[in-house]
Amino acid sequence: QNYYQGTGVIDNMAAVYRFANGVTGNLVQGDAHCPSHVSKFYMQVFAENKSATLSDRLTTLTYQEKGQEPVIYKGSETGFLEENRDFITALQANRPAPIDHRDGLLATLMILQGFQSIATQQPQPILELLESGRLG
Repeated sequence: QNYYQGTGVIDNMAAVYRFANGVTGNLVQGDAHCPSHVSKFYMQVFAENKSATLSDRLTTLTYQEKGQEPVIYKGSETGFLEENRDFITALQANRPAPIDHRDGLLATLMILQGFQSIATQQPQPILELLESGRLG
């Protein structure tokens, strides 16, 4: 869906991801700037009787277990700076980057396969697509 441009390009998506270990995650990806809680960077993962949510441009972590009050951690937006610093440190130390091209590709495929799922109305594989070499 595109709520503020008539281009027809999808720029908002809510998707459910099921992982091999049984965890289910929910990703809301959007660029409509509202509501601010889920605009831009918002992620939520669920396990049996618990969930964790990252919101506010990944600066607020809310963890909650069933029947308990949520635990909320507030931080600042340092993730991109930390990621860049760790990458430079890895280069200087001649060791692999802690977040590599495969991680970036998987994150990109989560969005692209989400769009494919919208188009086909069917679940779409992610890891299997990467491992099969059918990217092209």
